[in-house]
Amino acid sequence: MFHRQLSRLVIGLFIIGVGLVALLDNARLFDAGVLRPYWPMVLVVLGVVRLFSWRSFFGSAALIFVGLLLTAQNLGYLYLHWRDWWPVLLIIGGASMLLRGSRWDGQRWQRRQLRREARWARRHGMALPAGLGTSTHVDNSDRVDVSTTLGSQVLSNASQNFQGGELSAVMGSIELDLRDAAIAGDAALLVKVVMGGIEIKVPRSWAVSVRAEHVLAGVDDRTVPPVAPAGRLQIGGEVVMGSVTIRN
Repeated sequence: MFHRQLSRLVIGLFIIGVGLVALLDNARLFDAGVLRPYWPMVLVVLGVVRLFSWRSFFGSAALIFVGLLLTAQNLGYLYLHWRDWWPVLLIIGGASMLLRGSRWDGQRWQRRQLRREARWARRHGMALPAGLGTSTHVDNSDRVDVSTTLGSQVLSNASQNFQGGELSAVMGSIELDLRDAAIAGDAALLVKVVMGGIEIKVPRSWAVSVRAEHVLAGVDDRTVPPVAPAGRLQIGGEVVMGSVTIRN
């Protein structure tokens, strides 16, 4: 989810930037021609975003490669004849189609399967499946303190006296599963997000109160308010160009 929002954010900011530059150029306040040689850097940014979302590696690398080459040519550092080099793009595209869905999709499916098996095992008091430690970290302490930068963390907590904690994601993602935890009264969870995403899963018996400041970001509370709450989770903090999602 975070990666799709990041892609939309990059594209949206690019469109806004083009509009602002065109407006300033029409008003004779800025010469848009100064930025014209750098337009291929948009391809580089899109390629980096695709790499973060674990999409086709070859397709993302091709976008970055072509963007850098076009920028270098526009600045006069390279002189390329694309009539001689366009078959390279076909080769990269063909290799991408051959490898797409084989490695990355298989690993993604395996991680999801391990998470489902782990939830089932915890609910039935059984041992966690082998290989879970590579994708999910189990921490049953009363407070959680997780920070990630340019990465992702998946955390499961089943404390029966959960008291809150702090989650910080900078250009990364955090998934916190509290569906097997319990609260004695109220708990406070502080979130700090900068161009990242946090997803929090809570039991259906919890009431959730969200008071997080957000700028160019989204805070989505998808929980169903219980009739008789068994505890209340208060979520606060700051979200800048990112997202926080709370669900049952």
